[in-house]
Amino acid sequence: MIPRIGKEYNDISKTPIPHVTVTLPDKSSMAVWHCVIDGPIGTPYAGGKFVLQLDFSDNYPFKSPKIKFLTKIYHPNIRQENGEICDQLIKDQWKPTMTARSVVNTLVKLIENPDLESPIEQELSLIHISEPTRRTPISYAVFCLKKKKKKKKTQTNKIT
Repeated sequence: MIPRIGKEYNDISKTPIPHVTVTLPDKSSMAVWHCVIDGPIGTPYAGGKFVLQLDFSDNYPFKSPKIKFLTKIYHPNIRQENGEICDQLIKDQWKPTMTARSVVNTLVKLIENPDLESPIEQELSLIHISEPTRRTPISYAVFCLKKKKKKKKTQTNKIT
């Protein structure tokens, strides 16, 4: 794993992916990467910077890397609670011939164009489909705050 992932890291460092910065949070290990993706222009994410973690430690390249957004992002395919992405996007389609570059490119495309057929966050997907004028970070943030308050209220009702 280490020779291949080291080669892939060097490749991305020498020929960067546009609007993406890749770093090693622990310089002594190639197994975990941090990627910063600039929010694509023309999307609700424009102007944002989204940090995610790629963990290649679990039998890469025979298993896909574990992917987690560290920056909160209101997106139909990214779980609000923990930043995980929809398994169908990477894990379910994984082949050992795929590379870290292809994973990062897929994540950039995901931010640009949510997969509305397999959302993790159903309600955000509905906003995206039915109310295109509400596709803004503020609309998504307001939606998530309301969802959080609703969840707290439901939990409080169960306790009493």
